[in-house]
Amino acid sequence: MDPNHGVPPESIFGSFDLVLCRNLLIYFNSRYQETIFAKLYQALVPGGTLILGQAEAPPPPFQHHFTRMVNFCPIYIKK
Repeated sequence: MDPNHGVPPESIFGSFDLVLCRNLLIYFNSRYQETIFAKLYQALVPGGTLILGQAEAPPPPFQHHFTRMVNFCPIYIKK
């Protein structure tokens, strides 16, 4: 949850085509949600898919970084 640390460049984490983050964000306040989204955004490749829970959406600072694929399901594509 440390906003000053992302994934280390030498790590195997990152460059993901798909991230599933269902029903996790609802348990955090908006500040932590933004920290989590910054890391999710960094981990996804351009055009990568992010799947969230029904009650979740990208927080306002990240809404312009994602496009919703379909209206009936929270599936987003990284721009």
